[in-house]
Amino acid sequence: MTHWDVNSGEELSSLKLRGGPIYNGAISSLGNVFAVEGPAHVIQLRDFQDGQVLHEMTGHSSFVMSFTFSADGSLLATADDNGLIKVWEVKSGSLVHSLTGHPSPVGSLACSTDKTLLASGGVEGSYEIKIWDLTNGEEIISLGKHTGNVYDMAFSPDRALLASSSGDLTVKLWDVVTGEVLNTAASLMLNHGIPVLIVSKRLGHSKPSITLDVYGHLIPSQQEEAANLMDNLMSGG
Repeated sequence: MTHWDVNSGEELSSLKLRGGPIYNGAISSLGNVFAVEGPAHVIQLRDFQDGQVLHEMTGHSSFVMSFTFSADGSLLATADDNGLIKVWEVKSGSLVHSLTGHPSPVGSLACSTDKTLLASGGVEGSYEIKIWDLTNGEEIISLGKHTGNVYDMAFSPDRALLASSSGDLTVKLWDVVTGEVLNTAASLMLNHGIPVLIVSKRLGHSKPSITLDVYGHLIPSQQEEAANLMDNLMSGG
């Protein structure tokens, strides 16, 4: 594991933590500790300056896919490819909650700024997002599903909204209370008159017809005709 100065690009230190590759980890927002998966799926909390192990936490039995600290650095959440989520107290290294309910790996986690809510996103088959109450460890709501892996999430400062990004090439904005999808990035762009060709490129679609298939109901008829024409030209039709 290498520690870099982001301003200069200079390597400040390098630390070998285990006998194999390190795939995931997280640094506390306070900059004093970091967490990685050690041997035998043990979570290691280490001092950021010298790399010394502060705590070793056991409880995962498979690859740990995601780590996230609370904004104040007092909690750490980890999730593995069996769908198990653990919440730890950073100061003591003790287990706070063990959360179950995902039928497949959990690839992303997000904690609300007031550390009362945790969001978890599924990958590899079950793409649902769950919201957990960190005061009691109970599941509050399942927000529904993307159609691809959930790669990243973030709460709004007031914790009322959650944004999620996915391998299905969408970003969704969720109402945390009702579970309703408020809008996607694609629909926001189209509703504001952004040309479908530009939206298609931003979404990574190979041609405008793919965007039309998914979001055609949001596109005014003139835009749709233009997009179909452009698709024909691009395909040589």
